[in-house]
Amino acid sequence: MALAENVRDYAIFLMDPNGIITFWGEGARLIKWWTRDQAEGGHLRMLYPAGGSDDGTAEAHLRAAAERGEYTGEGQRIRSDGSTFWAGITITALSDDAGTLLGFAKVTRDLTARRAADALLQAAAEAADAARADAVAASAAKSGFLAAVSRSRPGSTGTWRGRARARDTCSRSSPRCSTFRASRPPTRPSSARRSAWATRSRVHSSSSRRRPASRGSRSAMR
Repeated sequence: MALAENVRDYAIFLMDPNGIITFWGEGARLIKWWTRDQAEGGHLRMLYPAGGSDDGTAEAHLRAAAERGEYTGEGQRIRSDGSTFWAGITITALSDDAGTLLGFAKVTRDLTARRAADALLQAAAEAADAARADAVAASAAKSGFLAAVSRSRPGSTGTWRGRARARDTCSRSSPRCSTFRASRPPTRPSSARRSAWATRSRVHSSSSRRRPASRGSRSAMR
């Protein structure tokens, strides 16, 4: 009794075999807000929402503790003003040496803050997963865009210069090479080369006009 009376961080109270509260500790008052006069003599179900909590009903928990020796769970519990909080509970069956059930001891912890922190961590993890998925999708879209731009730029395999480069790297027996040769545009001589050809042609023509007549031709003229 002294331990139950002095503990403040946990709600500790005792019940008879039927679930009627027989002792209500100070920690129970601080966490559940029910006074000793309000709680003692009441049934355990007064601390549960109507119809039971997320983890079941008071009757089911008492039955489980009696059968297995202990029940542990988490769920919503009711304070004296009707508000709820998330509780972690342990109900322990109290028996004599002969195994006769004498009652139950119940310990409750207020897990509201821990549950809120868990919810925040879960939300942050989900947001991080969504951000990673968005980053992967954006990277794939960027790669596709760059590939499309690369195919359309000069020097890519879709242009004459790109096909010429690809032609230089393939074997002459490859069908691709024949495609490149067939599709290659006619080569025009550069302006410097055309100028050189014109100069050479004029020099050749001038030399032909100044060439002396051969000896046979002079004899024929005499």
